[in-house]
Amino acid sequence: MRNSSLNQIDFQGYDTAPEATWTISNNGHAIVVTVGGEMQMSGGGLPTTYKPLQFHFHWGSPASKGSEHTLDKKQYYMELHVVHIKSEYEDIASALSDRKGVAVLGVFLDVTDTDNGNLSTITDALPDVIYKGSSKDLPATFPLGNLLPPKQNLTRYYRYDGSLTTPGCNEAVIWTVFESPIKIGLEQASLILQTFILYT
Repeated sequence: MRNSSLNQIDFQGYDTAPEATWTISNNGHAIVVTVGGEMQMSGGGLPTTYKPLQFHFHWGSPASKGSEHTLDKKQYYMELHVVHIKSEYEDIASALSDRKGVAVLGVFLDVTDTDNGNLSTITDALPDVIYKGSSKDLPATFPLGNLLPPKQNLTRYYRYDGSLTTPGCNEAVIWTVFESPIKIGLEQASLILQTFILYT
């Protein structure tokens, strides 16, 4: 049975490429893209308005799938997390002091033979961030909504209160996990994985 309060999430500014600079970095266990621009989300049962801070990927090994969530016992090759904080906060540290200060969108990635053009902006920059602590400004941005499922599938999601999946696992996160995956090219997924196997 679906919760009637979990209706369409209102995404403002996610359908245009922000003029702000985005930065890609390697923190030793994930590729992180810090985003800027006038974007916010609300509705869909969320208690207030949130703004995106960064997105990053989770993966397994060449022999195993690595999504952190499963859907009907199915695990996907990769998972994308778009991290948001309440609009009133300036940084993640401040938001983590609030039990509902952080909202993360979880998106499954399905491997296909065709590259995802938006993800090419990220994978093209990987040679410049192969070492832990390295970072680079991306030459271009794209609509953040392009990393979410198609609009007709944005009402199909799961919601729970939980924690960060990375140290220190703060219990301050509202999770939204979408049913529908997006696509990532096999070569793109392999490039992300190889970067970490070889250099970190």
